[in-house]
Amino acid sequence: KRRPVIIDENLVIVEKNSYLSLFLKGFLINFVNIGVLAFWLGMIVVISPNLDMNDARIFRYFGAIIAAYFATDIMKILLAKQLKSKLTPIVIYKIKRAMGIALMLFGLGLALQGLLPDKAKQKIDNAIEREIDKS
Repeated sequence: KRRPVIIDENLVIVEKNSYLSLFLKGFLINFVNIGVLAFWLGMIVVISPNLDMNDARIFRYFGAIIAAYFATDIMKILLAKQLKSKLTPIVIYKIKRAMGIALMLFGLGLALQGLLPDKAKQKIDNAIEREIDKS
């Protein structure tokens, strides 16, 4: 005799997975994400000339970025249980909104850095320095 299946849309069942399987899932999801590929290619195209195309400097730069990502992920894992009760839907919405705005600003800065000619960059730098000197 079969028991009836109860469907509850609010019920979330968390699967028990090993850390390795969770890591591999996350890695593969990011590996096939075209946005992630575009981000890293953009970083290489824009940053490499600023590092004089020096392999050692480029490796250290991207190594530092990856280490920062790793450290941030470790902190998120360690703080997840403590933050779970504080992350209401409204708070999550505000965080996503702020992160979206920050990503757009960084993306715009990255695009401008890659597209603006050196002369325009120098004018912007001079204007910023004049404003700093005034204050």
